[in-house]
Parts: sequence; structure tokens; C-alpha cells
Amino acid sequence: DTLKQSVADLQKNPGDDALREKIIKLSLTLKEPPAVPEDAERFSVRGRTAFQDAKTADDYKEAVSEFQKAALAAPWIANAYNDLSVAQDKAGDRAGAIRSLKLYLLAAPCRTGRQGQEGLDLPMGIRAGKTNQSRASPARRASTSATSPPRC
Repeated sequence: DTLKQSVADLQKNPGDDALREKIIKLSLTLKEPPAVPEDAERFSVRGRTAFQDAKTADDYKEAVSEFQKAALAAPWIANAYNDLSVAQDKAGDRAGAIRSLKLYLLAAPCRTGRQGQEGLDLPMGIRAGKTNQSRASPARRASTSATSPPRC
């Protein structure tokens, strides 16, 4: 299976953004979304817990680490990139937050029109250190599955 092989390749080279984007695009062509690995869900829950407990930028780095693991275990899941982007912003990693936001928008193509435009405006808000209220933070989404892929 091409998707499984691509994910295995990405896990060997987590910085390969071109491969990550290829995986996201491939997953969007499937009739049914791929199953979410248990590891991805576990890392996501740990990331949300770390995010809720965080008080300093260094504390948010723990959440970033867990969300990165979730996005690596299931690179097609849009919400993993949303959570990662918010945590990276709180940790002071603006460039990483923007990168993750772009991956979120790629993985969530149904975020077009008004919602998508709000998301596309976010990088300027991130650079200014502002919070975008239109995206749910990991803490606010703690009661829902962070790995549920949005489908159009």
C-alpha cells in the first residue's frame, strides 16, 4: 500500500515536508479516511494534557513534542497540525507554527470560503503574537478526538 510505505518513509525522515504533503494529498483521494493509529491518538491525548498544564513557553515545548509525534504517526490528520501550530505558537516557534498551519490547511481542504480565509490570515496574527479565536486550541478540544479528520 502506497500510503503505508510513504508513512514508513516519513517516519525515517520526519523533516521531509514534500513527502508529508504527498501523504496528505494521497489520503484526500481515498474514499474512506485511513484508520487513525492508536499511537497517534495516544500522542495527541498526551499533547493536550501537556498543553492544558503548560504555564511557560518551555512547558508548551512538551506539548509540541507530543503533537509532532501524533502528526508523524498519522500525517494525514488535519487536527494534529492545528494542535501543533497552536502549541508551537505558545512555545514561541512562530516559523514552526506557520508551517504547521499550512499543513493543517492542506489536510483540511473543506476549510475554504470564510473559514479558510480566516485561517489564511492567521500567519500574520502568529507573527504578531496574537491568538486566533476561530481555531480551537488543544485545551478547548480536549473532550473531542484530536485526530478525527475533517471530511467535506
